Amino acid sequence: MALMKLRSWRLFPYLIAAGSVLMVIFYVARPVLGALGRHFAARQVPVARLAETQRKIGSLDEKIAGIERAALTHDPKLQAERGQVAELLGRSMAEHGHDPQAITERIKTIEGQLGDKTLPEANKGKLRAELARAAAEADAAQQAALRDPKVRPAYQALQKDLMLAMNKQDPTLPQLLRERAQAEQQLRALYRTAAG
Repeated sequence: MALMKLRSWRLFPYLIAAGSVLMVIFYVARPVLGALGRHFAARQVPVARLAETQRKIGSLDEKIAGIERAALTHDPKLQAERGQVAELLGRSMAEHGHDPQAITERIKTIEGQLGDKTLPEANKGKLRAELARAAAEADAAQQAALRDPKVRPAYQALQKDLMLAMNKQDPTLPQLLRERAQAEQQLRALYRTAAG
């Protein structure tokens, strides 16, 4: 099986927890999905199929993240390796003019505000947009750091070691990754149909 490139956000030093990423996806995607649903309905794209595919991807992502957490929990050496790579990433981000701590705090603050059930929906929309900008900034910072020749080899070695540990933790991982790739292809096909 070819090694799947693990999403680089998993290594962002202060956003390791998948919960933060899932919150970003949820808060940013929810209003967009409503608009897409109306657009897809006008184009005869089955909105129910779109929602089902998105739920499937979310469910698979949660399972894969659980396998990752379990693999890390049972391997102190891998935990240390991840910590070293996260430290390298953080230093490289700082060298490229980004402050990972500040970005993380901003994301956590926005997530906390979005969790306030008394907040009016109009304010939540603005916060979701701000959260999307913060997530994009985090991704840009991380991508810049991953181009650093001091970081890239360590990151690639961690990807390989983590994938091996995850496969050992749960032998169904390759099947889950294939299912996720298929679901993502289906989602892209639905988007192309809507754009078409």
